[in-house]
Parts: sequence; C-alpha cells; structure tokens
Amino acid sequence: MIWGLATNSLLFMIAIIFYAPIGFVQPALQGLMTRRVGPSEQGALQGINGSLMGLTGVIGPTLFTLIFAFFIGGQAPVNLPGAPFLLSAVLMISSLILAAKVTRSGDQTSIDEDLSNRIESRI
Repeated sequence: MIWGLATNSLLFMIAIIFYAPIGFVQPALQGLMTRRVGPSEQGALQGINGSLMGLTGVIGPTLFTLIFAFFIGGQAPVNLPGAPFLLSAVLMISSLILAAKVTRSGDQTSIDEDLSNRIESRI
C-alpha cells in the first residue's frame, strides 16, 4: 500500500525496508503446505505450486503494465502511477483472508474427525 501511495522516492525507499523480508515467506509457506499433504501428494502439490507461479509470472506483468498505462494516461479518472501496487496489495490481502478461512475450516474438520474417532473407539 505504501508503494502505491508514495508521493516521493524517499517513501518508496522506506517501504523497501518493510517489504524486503517477504523473500522468507515463500519457503515458510512451502514448508507449511508440505506438512498438510501426505507423502503421495507431495508431487502434485509441487506441480500445482509451480503451475501457479508460472501462470502468475505471465499474467502479472501484463495486467500490471496495462493498469499502469491506464492510470498514467490522459483518460484516467485520477493520475495514480501506483495503481498496480495498490491492486497487488488488495490481491495479497484477499488471498490472506481466503487462506485463513480455508485453513481454519480444515483445522476444525480434522479436529471434529479426531474427536468423533476417539468417541467411537471408547464406545
């Protein structure tokens, strides 16, 4: 969000300090994902992750270039060269919310199944 709304280069540079550690996120997420699938599903997980990264590597630059061009053009409702950064922030927040909902419901399901298995074994 800071990059999208930065009014000068100093603010842009300061935002880099806060965003730089994002490089540590991908390996951590990969580790968390591999724990949630069985050994026979590891290849599928890696394939899906690779496919998604390739797809976003094609779509992202094209989409963000078009958005940038639109918001610096003469027909733009506002002159906002940081619009691609704002869109990426919205997409990241949306994916975080979606991941939280999906994992929370998955955790609750496994807890419910574990609890019902324990009850059945005692009966």
